[in-house]
Amino acid sequence: MATDVSERVRAPAVIPVHHAEGQPTVRPYRVSVVIPTRNRSALLAEAVRSVQALDGPDLDLEIIVVDNGSTDDTEQVAKALGTR
Repeated sequence: MATDVSERVRAPAVIPVHHAEGQPTVRPYRVSVVIPTRNRSALLAEAVRSVQALDGPDLDLEIIVVDNGSTDDTEQVAKALGTR
């Protein structure tokens, strides 16, 4: 019996932060996504674009690619897509 986690977890879109003046402001959630890879540059591009599609004003998104000794163009693809 599978249930959708998003139906069970309701979180605010942003984290409230209070400044010294007492005025509430909001900031986005900070999310890091780690993508491990080795010699999968074509699939890496698809994976990174999929994560980038989630980006929005309520997320501070960081994508980290961990390359395990690729001999193809994985490093160049990762850099071109703006990952770390």
